[in-house]
Amino acid sequence: MRIRRPLIVRSAVGLVCVALLGLVGYGMVGGSGENQQDVLASLVSRTLSTPATQVHVGAVDGVLSSDATVRDVSITDKDGVWLTLDKARLVWRRSALLLGRLEIDRLEIGTLEIRRKPLPSDQPVAESDQPILPDLPVKVQVKAFDLRALTLGQSILGEALSVAATGNTELGSPAEGLVFNLDAIRKDFPGRFKAALAYVPQGNALTLNVTLDEPAHGLMSKLGHLPGEPPVTFAVGGQGTLDSFRGALKLQAGPTIDATGTITLDRNGAGRVLATRLTSHLGPLLPAIAAPVFAGETKLDSTTRIGDDGSVALNGLTLTSRLARLDAKGLLGADKMMDFAASIRALPSNGDVTETDHGSIRSLVFDSHVNGPIKAPTASVKLALSGAHLPDGDVETLDASVTALPRAEASDPATRIILDANLRASGIAARDASSGGRDRQHRIARAPRRYGPRRPRQDRASRDRYLHGSGDLYR
Repeated sequence: MRIRRPLIVRSAVGLVCVALLGLVGYGMVGGSGENQQDVLASLVSRTLSTPATQVHVGAVDGVLSSDATVRDVSITDKDGVWLTLDKARLVWRRSALLLGRLEIDRLEIGTLEIRRKPLPSDQPVAESDQPILPDLPVKVQVKAFDLRALTLGQSILGEALSVAATGNTELGSPAEGLVFNLDAIRKDFPGRFKAALAYVPQGNALTLNVTLDEPAHGLMSKLGHLPGEPPVTFAVGGQGTLDSFRGALKLQAGPTIDATGTITLDRNGAGRVLATRLTSHLGPLLPAIAAPVFAGETKLDSTTRIGDDGSVALNGLTLTSRLARLDAKGLLGADKMMDFAASIRALPSNGDVTETDHGSIRSLVFDSHVNGPIKAPTASVKLALSGAHLPDGDVETLDASVTALPRAEASDPATRIILDANLRASGIAARDASSGGRDRQHRIARAPRRYGPRRPRQDRASRDRYLHGSGDLYR
């Protein structure tokens, strides 16, 4: 089963845009020929319909050449209606087309409700060769945008959400510049997101400002699984040119998570170099095995080259704390071939042992590598841990490795992925909080049946435990 078209965001945005562009196109030809509802239904259906999806347009009111409204649009699948739009109004100037502009004085969206995720199609859906939106040889200017309510059902993000937004934009060729402003406010819970982007060709001037402000138990803290769901504030902004940009970033998520730093973008030969320097406290965001060694202050330095040919080279990314270091580098070529590697090493703090506030580790080595076509890369991970005494338990030695090799596009649910996994461990003792912190021996029960047929074996002399699994994974 393969899902291509009925994607939630694409459907919602495409629904509104195609319907309104249908109004524009119909207004440009003077409103003759097919009736208005048939034209819009045809445009929306061509873009969004699948064998499992039906699109309905209720009515079209007003003068298409200046002020028109489309009403009661819905999308259904075999379980019923999953998306509705009560109305969308377009106020525009047809005469501006003579000056090479699609000039919209006001774009009003009523209530756009996405109740749930659409059902997948029962049969493969072929990609359409037609673009979602036509290429218009004009500059698009929306002077005022007003979304009364975007409502998402609980099943989409894990909680119900209602957002209102206003803004404006100017889109055209790069030579004509770019303006984008958005101000979104939650209606059902405190929270605000603002974005402002402006690019002026004269002088290559670029200005960026993005802010987010949410109280405790907000959407970002839940989506990010932040401990305790703290309040979150985020800001990134700067100004300059595309060849010399200077910006700053600041993140605060409760008392234990924060980051501040700078972002620069500079022209260098046939490309640009993006550099990031951050000082942060990110330990609570990391997995339990890595959080102790990255506790406290960490520093991040990264340099990325963005080639004019579309290639992206991570020349170096380093995240260091008092007790550990992470290094990453790699390349995504213009040919969409990738080769990235990352490693983590614990840094000794007392002789050859890394001592944390809540335990110690004699050695921690983590290596990962991803390479191959971007749509079907081979991935491998290796972990070696020894002498670990942590709040959750002890591990004398642990060596693990996993390799995944997709036989086709990894994003395709029908793709066969070949997995090979190995695990060797000894001296594992889980700390049982219910028994006053006493150690409890923990054994590997069996190999995952999904990945391989072999059962773990035990070396009676060393009491080591081994696990090997290999096989195919079908999603």
